Amino acid sequence: GQVVGPLHGVPVSIKDHISIKGEDTATGFVSWAGKTIAENDATIVQVLRQAGAVIYVKTTNPQSLFAFETFSNIYGYTSNPHNRTLTSGGSSGGEGTLIASRASLLGVGTDIGGSIRCVEIHLIPFKYIFTFMLPASGVLTPYKGMENIVGVIGPMAHSARDLELFCRVVSGYEPWNIDSSTLSIPWNSTTAERGESDKLVIGFFTNDEVVTPHPPIIERLHKTREALVAAGHEVIDWVPMDHMKAFELAARLYLLDGGEAIRGILGESGEPAIPHVAQLLLSDPRKADEFTLAKSWDANAQRDQFRARALKHWNDTALRSKSGRPVDVVLCPAAPTLAPPQGTTRWIGYTSYWNLLDLPAVVFPSGKPFDSSAWEPANDSSRVEPRNPFDEFVGAQWDPKTFDNAPVGIQLVGRRWQEEKLMAALKHVEDAVSRFEKS
Repeated sequence: GQVVGPLHGVPVSIKDHISIKGEDTATGFVSWAGKTIAENDATIVQVLRQAGAVIYVKTTNPQSLFAFETFSNIYGYTSNPHNRTLTSGGSSGGEGTLIASRASLLGVGTDIGGSIRCVEIHLIPFKYIFTFMLPASGVLTPYKGMENIVGVIGPMAHSARDLELFCRVVSGYEPWNIDSSTLSIPWNSTTAERGESDKLVIGFFTNDEVVTPHPPIIERLHKTREALVAAGHEVIDWVPMDHMKAFELAARLYLLDGGEAIRGILGESGEPAIPHVAQLLLSDPRKADEFTLAKSWDANAQRDQFRARALKHWNDTALRSKSGRPVDVVLCPAAPTLAPPQGTTRWIGYTSYWNLLDLPAVVFPSGKPFDSSAWEPANDSSRVEPRNPFDEFVGAQWDPKTFDNAPVGIQLVGRRWQEEKLMAALKHVEDAVSRFEKS
């Protein structure tokens, strides 16, 4: 036979709500099951097939996609393979679980508020999210036409090398020629390469000043910082900017229809909302007629104003760096907890913040999975008075035994339209940590 393309014979798994011709695309809704058979492949699937990939399985997502954990009335609960009492995250939980179980080499998920990153945090294969550099047409959602915060396609893999391969291959087929949602920006492999002499300026924070992360996350972040400094990179403190305000604004932007689309789809079959979706709908009891066009414009204007402030905040880091350059990337938590017990995910502000700003991010593993038997109680930092109910809930969750064998993941965030530079920075971080651990 002949080699079809650069991914010839590579099995690739696909999140359920991404269309595969002839397959169901229920998106976790009972009323859509068996009635949403795709007539065509999504663009990303078309490109992967052209590259020779074998599309062999679809993976679970939660009802409506608007959930931090993967549960639906069709498939039930998707557990964490490292510790089945813990969540796999969501909404790309099925995809992450398959990869974490080594049952998939490469997968495709989607992200609008942490859907892939929250999964990666809890399962820790590598995960990358983009800003319109990957084709997103052919993805079925209950919020078509809502472009206040746009969901994006992202690869999930076992290494940074595989992530880059995915990006390079997909870009090489010029998907912008067949998908109007994709920017005509070819992948720059030269920029994505790590130069030995390149030294980064890295912003660093361990606490968004809303919810304090659990001790193992803070510990791994500090170890990574030590490794980066030892490698000659400049690491400066990043001052968090209005993370609670950002969370509240993002929550408003996600459902400007007040959840009417989701309620309507649930009503078609009479299926009950899963707990996370029910909480979402009940927490925003506003009537649909309150969401006038003027109010939608106002919400988007607030988003744009916040993005402008955040851009200045990023650029102003040049005033504090020794090189006089603004930070290249930000190293920070991806969640305040390791994979939490099922049904207890509360705070996604560590990921949704960057979605609001439309910035690319990657979540990657930091060291070995958490071993509760080796954890010293002295490592538990004394917690201060909780700032808010989120902080109080997360603080009360901390018990080393609960999180035994849970992976520890951290997050690297790049500048807008600079995905390749983020990939290069990830390689620098991996190299610095590897050398530091061997020294």
